[in-house]
Amino acid sequence: MLFRLRRELFLPACFGGMLGWGVYLIGTGLIWDGIFMPTFAASAFAAVYSEQLAIRLRVPATVLFIPAVVPLIPGSCLYYTMSYAVRKEWEQAGAYWYLTIQYALGIAIGMSLVYAIYQMRRNIHDRISDKQSERSARGAE
Repeated sequence: MLFRLRRELFLPACFGGMLGWGVYLIGTGLIWDGIFMPTFAASAFAAVYSEQLAIRLRVPATVLFIPAVVPLIPGSCLYYTMSYAVRKEWEQAGAYWYLTIQYALGIAIGMSLVYAIYQMRRNIHDRISDKQSERSARGAE
């Protein structure tokens, strides 16, 4: 509702957020130590989910990606970074700043990598389609 999605997109968008958060929890609990890799994996998963569902539902992928990635946003880390900075407790502020940056980079790199791969795939598909249409145009002459 916050992102003004059409009603039929509420459940798919929320489900994407739930699945992305699940990937993050599995990553932190079972696979990786730290914050970056689980956040990266969850963001990449949310991007793939959004791209695939966007194709099926014929909507822009970002409409589904933004609500799906909201659970990964490091609100508490950012809050504590600012809180400690205001109190001039630089060591604590720096520790939370480092975590905030890891979250932000994980989300950005995961999303960017998936979108770059999908864009390359679209470009290749378009080139193949263009070549086929050129061949059929030459054959019609």
